Amino acid sequence: MIKTKINNDFFINSFKVYFILLLLEGIVRKYLSNQFTIEYIVIRDFILIGTTLYGIKHGFFKDHEVPERILFSLTFFVLIWIIIQIILGLISIKIGLIGFRNWILFYWFALVFSRAVDFTDLKKIFKLVTITFIPISILGIIQYNSPIESIVNKQVYEDGMILQVIEGVIRPSSVFTFTYNFTQYLTFITPIILGVTFLYDEVINKKIYKFLVLILLFLITASSGSRGFIFYFFIIFSIFLILTQKNKSIFLGIFKVILMGLCFLLFFYIFNDYFKPISIRFVEASTNENVIIRILHMMLGSLDSWSNITLFGNGLGLGSNLARPYVSNNNFFLGEFDSDRILNEGGLLGIIFFILKIILIYVVISKCIKLKNINYIKYIFSSLFAIYIIHQLLFGSITGHTISNAFTILGISIFFVISKIDIKFTKQN
Repeated sequence: MIKTKINNDFFINSFKVYFILLLLEGIVRKYLSNQFTIEYIVIRDFILIGTTLYGIKHGFFKDHEVPERILFSLTFFVLIWIIIQIILGLISIKIGLIGFRNWILFYWFALVFSRAVDFTDLKKIFKLVTITFIPISILGIIQYNSPIESIVNKQVYEDGMILQVIEGVIRPSSVFTFTYNFTQYLTFITPIILGVTFLYDEVINKKIYKFLVLILLFLITASSGSRGFIFYFFIIFSIFLILTQKNKSIFLGIFKVILMGLCFLLFFYIFNDYFKPISIRFVEASTNENVIIRILHMMLGSLDSWSNITLFGNGLGLGSNLARPYVSNNNFFLGEFDSDRILNEGGLLGIIFFILKIILIYVVISKCIKLKNINYIKYIFSSLFAIYIIHQLLFGSITGHTISNAFTILGISIFFVISKIDIKFTKQN
């Protein structure tokens, strides 16, 4: 028992250190030095790799279980695919390593982590996330309300393009290097903040603190300048209100959602000057592009990607932001969205990954349903993270962007810990 507890602490501490390094990278690169980008990522990677090996050594990897067998088989096929692509001259060994890293490597961490950690252990992680969220969100709000030339809006590259919601209003990146990194962080922490403020008193037990954290979440959502994140937040919060009805009528939950929408409209009307930039951004974007087509493109890939697909693809890892120093074209030449890059990088293997995404979504939803009549808190928490995982699988850049990949792996790790059905949990709460 003591040995198991030590192992649990090791996994929790590894998760926390990795999470802190994700937050610190932007600060270091913005204000200290931008010369060691790859080194930062390598240090983070070794934490997850070392933790995975530690878990395997201490018996948390169960080779007879179905998830382990699936992951082992998938790892084998990814390696074979990369070797074939290297032999065909499609990619170099460096790009192949990047592809292996992005496509498969850290799912091993998620699996071993879920075997080693219990739901009650997660409160240590939730506490760290909540505490760090307060200054990170405040900084983002300050950036949104500050002039472009302000020191708080310093960019990683002096000549880098500063993304703006509208002319003169910056899209905040907070402690991160770029705005996309920040929205990926916000997407990841939203299920945790909603959970600890409404469900889990062991992290925040005073209502005034819960109210503060929740208000910050609302404000940073409106200040993020990201249409995708704002839509995501509205959907996850609406589903959350409906799910928390427990044994009450679902129509009451729908009424809450409608009431919430009306309250948002009233809130936006009262603070019109503050929220005017994002409303203008929505209007401008809706006139310049077809939102439905864009969403379908993000989920399924473009017609060009499907019509030009090859058997072995162009090379795993070739469309990743990590590969840019090693390729002549730094643009998204394999596609802007992850769906395009998966097809163009992997070919037939990319199609298999699309199928595996659907299977994983089915597994995630099934695990939530099983918890419904077992434990209320775990059911709601797992549902929130299920929404996050589904969002990432459909819209996130999980094979092409290091930060998106990192937060997705952490989210999957947490979900499978929460969704474990422990015989100690009977019908309660």
